[in-house]
Amino acid sequence: MSFQPRKLNVFIQPELPTLSANPATAPFIWPEESEKPISKGDTVRLVLNHNTKGIYCFNAETFNIDKKPDWLAVESLSAGEILPAKKLALSVIPEKLKNAMTEGLIILNANGSRFPIKVKVQNDANDSRQNRCITLPASSLVSKKSATAQWQPVQGLGFSGKAMALQPFNASLQDDVTLNPSLEYTFSTVDADSALISLYLLPDQPVDSKNPMRIAISMDNSKPQLFNFKTVGRSTTWKENVLRNQAIVKMPWKFSTAGKHTLHIFAVDADVVLDQVMIDWKINRKFYGVK
Repeated sequence: MSFQPRKLNVFIQPELPTLSANPATAPFIWPEESEKPISKGDTVRLVLNHNTKGIYCFNAETFNIDKKPDWLAVESLSAGEILPAKKLALSVIPEKLKNAMTEGLIILNANGSRFPIKVKVQNDANDSRQNRCITLPASSLVSKKSATAQWQPVQGLGFSGKAMALQPFNASLQDDVTLNPSLEYTFSTVDADSALISLYLLPDQPVDSKNPMRIAISMDNSKPQLFNFKTVGRSTTWKENVLRNQAIVKMPWKFSTAGKHTLHIFAVDADVVLDQVMIDWKINRKFYGVK
């Protein structure tokens, strides 16, 4: 099979500009997730929540920290060969925190210019989220069987490397989806808020063109919501699925309480393959690529 079918433009490697540092330009700093770099005199906030975040510095010979809280760990990393940048990775030292939620100030120094950044920490052990998000491979879910079928991991399949497929492939499933095999995941949150539940599936097609491609989602034992992600060849959705090699099912959800929650994913059609799961409380989060 050709890796560039019909010589379509989408398979041509893009031409990228050559980037290089300009010594005449003053240093500028760009914290991860900020909309733009910060200027001298600006103060920005960086939130750490069970995760590590980077701060990038451009056009500077030296880049370090003059001052920081003792509960903050800083590691100097290479930003790679693509950009002429230096990178500091920030993370929390949990045993040095006096409170689960606290703030501190770090002073960055780039070529002698100082930049203050406020760091807010949310490090509650009862919160499963990292950066207000939970991401996991489908195979990390607890699999529940029915009398006729079960979810099984397929080694090497999908972005996760272990996507979950229903076996046997021609399993007979019930109209009442709650009687079918399910995948279950339990997590905790410290507040009640709205989130977006996304299932990332292999962009395959039903064995019979007359059949749908359905999966059902239930949060906290709510009535399962049914989704059909069957596509039509050459449609916009079909093209996006092919380019990213994933089909995506999205379900907005409002959590009414904090504490423990349970997500159930029910089999509806036997030819559905689940790769990854994301529960995101930052609903308008931006991604690289097609999402």
